[in-house]
Amino acid sequence: MNNIDLTETSSGVYSLDLDKETIREGQIYRLNFNYNGKSIEAATTVPSPIRSLAVEPQSIELSSSYFGDIADTTQVVVSWEDPDNSFYQIYIDSPNNPDMPSMGIFRRRMMQPFKGDGHRLSTREFRSTGTHTIYVYRVCQDYAELYERISASDLANPVSYIQNAFGIFTSVSVARINLRVSESIN
Repeated sequence: MNNIDLTETSSGVYSLDLDKETIREGQIYRLNFNYNGKSIEAATTVPSPIRSLAVEPQSIELSSSYFGDIADTTQVVVSWEDPDNSFYQIYIDSPNNPDMPSMGIFRRRMMQPFKGDGHRLSTREFRSTGTHTIYVYRVCQDYAELYERISASDLANPVSYIQNAFGIFTSVSVARINLRVSESIN
């Protein structure tokens, strides 16, 4: 990769030791190796970081009766700059709430990639109290296409951006912001 050898850490798993180098936006990383007499090649360009990430409101208070209330239409808006019409994916890491195991509370939730400079979330997406971390990933087009194809269950025609192989070699950038959810006492 960019003339740096990968290290096989376990059978079929390779890692890159950058030593004191860092990965920066706009850098192109190339993957090239031989497998069964064929040259396998791919490249990815590191996307720019997410800038001006904001969440409004920064905290919400839900009544104890809310947790069964489906009529609440309060919105949480996550926004950022999108200067180049990129693809984004949102990942929510919710606090683990052992008091509500029967409600189907998921600790993590990832949404399908989309284009835009923001996303509206319903307060229903935040079903437990505590600090929820919202991650926004800027993903490359190859990742968005692969995700869309897998979501459509079209495995007969896999997306591939690797010469002489199937799959993708991609890069992402990520930013995170917190949303605090508390319970009001009635």
